[in-house]
Formats: sequence, C-alpha cells, structure tokens
Amino acid sequence: MPSRTHRSVFELLGAAHGPAVPVPVRNTLSFKNDYRELRTSEERIEKGLQLFYAEVHEPYLEDPKMESKVEEMKAFVAAQVLRGLTPAEADELKYAIANKLATELKDIDHHKVMKTFGKALLSYFDIITDILVLVDLIKRNSRMALVQGISLGVSFLFQSVLSLEKPFIFNKVPRSNTII
Repeated sequence: MPSRTHRSVFELLGAAHGPAVPVPVRNTLSFKNDYRELRTSEERIEKGLQLFYAEVHEPYLEDPKMESKVEEMKAFVAAQVLRGLTPAEADELKYAIANKLATELKDIDHHKVMKTFGKALLSYFDIITDILVLVDLIKRNSRMALVQGISLGVSFLFQSVLSLEKPFIFNKVPRSNTII
C-alpha cells in the first residue's frame, strides 16, 4: 500500500481552521416573554414588532366587529415594558409599528384595485340589463318573465351566498396577512 503524500481537501480545510468549535446559535423562537434575553435594542424592537403582528394586528384583521385598535396598542406597548423593554425602546417600538403599517398602506396595488373596480362596474351593468330584459318580458310574455325572474333570483341568491366573508356552506380557510 503506497502512502499518500498529498493531503485531502477536507484535511486541509480542517487544519486551516483548527479544531471545530461549536458556534452558539441564538434561537429567537425560544423567546420567553423577557426582552432582557435579547442582546441588542434592534433585536428587541424586531421581536416587539413580530409580537405586535401576532397579538394585535392579525386578530384585528380577523375580527370584522373591531373598529379601532388604539386601546389594544396602548395595552400591548405597556405589556412590552413590563416584559423588559426600556421606555425609549417602547417609544421606538411605537414608531416601528407606525412605519410598518404605513408601509403596508403604501404597498397597495393600484392596478388590482382598478381591475376589481372594473369587474364590479361590468357586473352592475350586467345586472341592470338583466332587469331591463325582465321588465320587457313582463310587458310581452308573462310566462317567460316568470322563468327569467326565477332564474335571476336564484342567480342573485347564489352570488350573494358565495360573496359572504365567511360562507356558512363551505369550509373556507381564512387568509393570513402575515407580514413578518
């Protein structure tokens, strides 16, 4: 068996870096409601922003009855101070929340808005023409008007049931607007 005179690439890489030392990995998912575990102010603000979205913003978006989240925001920021944020970091968290919400508003797709508006306009035009045809049929042929009226009524009822926010007929999985 001949001996090797050249070292392998793995041996060279291992020798160049010395013995393997495990690098400590910080897992921010193990956050135990204490901001003092996080090292920098930026990490604490980022964690506070994530918690705001999870605890305040997403429930607000999911609850159609909730009109304002001012009180929830005040209570949330006060709770974060109790969890270890300094008052200056709490103020910075407020600004970060306002900035993130303003950025979301800025990200509205105007083309999509116009497309939706155009579809609604065409739909309303279609409804008006259907009703005008029904009125014309009432004057000429009452039997066909009855058939057309029943058809329109069933169609309107079906469309309104499908356009509900949370249909009671279908198990619709709610959309998540998670940003972070």
